[in-house]
Amino acid sequence: MTIREMCDKKVELFRDLDSLSPEQIAQEVVELSSLWASINKELIDRKCWYAEKKKQLLVEHGKGNLATIHAEASPEYRAMLEAEAYSKSIQEMIRSGRYYIRLSESAQRESKY
Repeated sequence: MTIREMCDKKVELFRDLDSLSPEQIAQEVVELSSLWASINKELIDRKCWYAEKKKQLLVEHGKGNLATIHAEASPEYRAMLEAEAYSKSIQEMIRSGRYYIRLSESAQRESKY
């Protein structure tokens, strides 16, 4: 299973958090944190590939602005943007999962009284 497929699976799961218990959500947050680390590693790799592409285009075109325009039209740039989007998405899912857990714990504490 690829990182993209794992991310998509977690997104589907997080669309219906009410069906999960706080313990299950906590487990998913831990798994998301691990996945996030993998995504960030992939993002670093893709940023390096993009930098190499930009360097190559700078040598080819001789001007920085032309190199940037051509580099931003490359598959390397698209891959880098995709990895950034997945990284931000996973980060927000982790935040929302933690927030949901805190709300659930607070509601449980309130219901005791």
